[in-house]
Amino acid sequence: MENMQLLVDLSKLTDGERIEMTKLGMLTDTNTIQNYSYPAVHDERPPIEKFAVHAPNVINEAYDYKKINFLRARGRVVYVCSDQGLSTFDGTTWITYKKDENSQNGKAIITTGAEISEVPMVPSIAHNFVIGVDAKDDEIWIATSKGVSRGELLK
Repeated sequence: MENMQLLVDLSKLTDGERIEMTKLGMLTDTNTIQNYSYPAVHDERPPIEKFAVHAPNVINEAYDYKKINFLRARGRVVYVCSDQGLSTFDGTTWITYKKDENSQNGKAIITTGAEISEVPMVPSIAHNFVIGVDAKDDEIWIATSKGVSRGELLK
């Protein structure tokens, strides 16, 4: 504890915050930070890689979504399931998969920086209301409100 800098002034905690932090095992009964040692199992695991992402010109399509239903991260890619399709982001490129309401076809909208392109998808995802997603290697499974879709990820 001596080398750690607290970001919270313990003397300014409300009674509710103090009770909650005590229940969570963060505070002792004497209102000091509880010492914690990570279990030995963590010594064998490699640290999780972290990447700084700076993409000032990327249009954040997820910003306009009314609702995000589910998020999944695989490696450097995050999958965003919403009521307006499925989006993926790898730190530089957004790919949004959308179904045409009047047919089985759809499109993938690819946004890299200020460059936007569309790729026709035949067939497309089952519906734009995406509930969940799972991806492994080049295969993707998408759960929608109208059924499950399986496909290959775009490179």
